Amino acid sequence: MKIKAGIRTLEEAEYFADGGAGEIYFGINGIPSHIKNPECNVNNASVPAIRKTIEYAHSRGCRMFVAVNEINAINLKTAIFKMRELMDCGLDGFIASSPEVVRNYPAVSPVPEWHLSSLAFCLNRAALDWYKSYGFSRFVIYQHFFPEESISFFANSGMESEVFFLSDDICVNMDGLCKGCTGTPGDGKKFCHRYYYAEGKKFHCRWIDIDTEIKCFYSYAKKAGWLKLVRLTDFSHRKKVFAYAKKLVAVAGRTDNYENFKKETFDIFKNMRRLRHEN
Repeated sequence: MKIKAGIRTLEEAEYFADGGAGEIYFGINGIPSHIKNPECNVNNASVPAIRKTIEYAHSRGCRMFVAVNEINAINLKTAIFKMRELMDCGLDGFIASSPEVVRNYPAVSPVPEWHLSSLAFCLNRAALDWYKSYGFSRFVIYQHFFPEESISFFANSGMESEVFFLSDDICVNMDGLCKGCTGTPGDGKKFCHRYYYAEGKKFHCRWIDIDTEIKCFYSYAKKAGWLKLVRLTDFSHRKKVFAYAKKLVAVAGRTDNYENFKKETFDIFKNMRRLRHEN
């Protein structure tokens, strides 16, 4: 498993590339990628600055991708022009949610690599195979899934995979827009007052204990190729998350015994929970 880190400024790219990230991703103004959190984009970056940053990352063996999650018919033409400009800077590819972006991108060199965004809402194997038919070569497993719910995604998909750094709350809201959380996350109580019905039963979001979280991470570390670190938080927070992620990936890579993994990483997961709730 390798690490894919999100950045909010070009200067941050050097930190993650020097630190051993295998990939870096970001958004830029002019290409809609995170409308509800536009502050996580790299703002007002010039083409020469982007080219220089990509060259630096490549010199460290680190590839770079740009999120184009929320392109629509209105801004498609303008966005593709900017995307081609980025590819001419040496960019490796894009994180997209719409097959229309892939279909309308010109068949010119250099050819981008396409990763499927979590905003695509690919929730089953049939959907994954459909996206693959458009040229997507990697998919992301939602942080809302438990490993047993995503077995079919990994089975003979012929695609690379990545997972978000897991959280200790498994919220049913797919994109974090819910304002229903109350109380203190992590205290073992039902802290979301919103609910949904399935098969006639009433459910709240699922809180998981630290043992379950470790087990989930270990299972995904043995299946997925990439661990994705979000770009929403401030830089000081993401540097701490990056340090924890590197330790976890290193331990998972050298042990095939879950009990040993749990023993070596329990304190890391405990500290990660504290860090998440502080942010």
